[in-house]
Amino acid sequence: MLVIFAASLFVAMGFVSFVVDISWYWASSLRVQRAADAAALAGVVYLPGDVDQAILTARATAAQNGFTNGVGGVTVTPSQDPDNDRRLDVTISAPVGTFFMKLFGMQSIQANKSSKAEYVLSVPMGSPIGYYGVDQLTRAVGGTTSVAG
Repeated sequence: MLVIFAASLFVAMGFVSFVVDISWYWASSLRVQRAADAAALAGVVYLPGDVDQAILTARATAAQNGFTNGVGGVTVTPSQDPDNDRRLDVTISAPVGTFFMKLFGMQSIQANKSSKAEYVLSVPMGSPIGYYGVDQLTRAVGGTTSVAG
């Protein structure tokens, strides 16, 4: 009975360690995704006119969120979409360290996340027509109000 208990305890600890590492990877990959989303949104406002500034801003925003290009195995790749000059694509690739998988030789798992943002021009609000409603239209004509119907 003691041998079976020891073996099952070893297997259970293996499952727990696997779940801990996978959960850590999942939580860390969410951070990578959020950084990619923020970088794309920050840089896209410079498109289509200033592509270089859009790329610089995207990389700076990714760095503010903890993912600096070229540091610690992190790669931040912002680029203008070839099909739409108002869209910025940002890909962040970062290693996520492991805890228990190191026993099996896996020091880290690579997280690759992408985000796209598109700059859309503002929509004019309001109406150029000087009346409200659709049932009866009122307009000022020579200082008096007339009702069209």
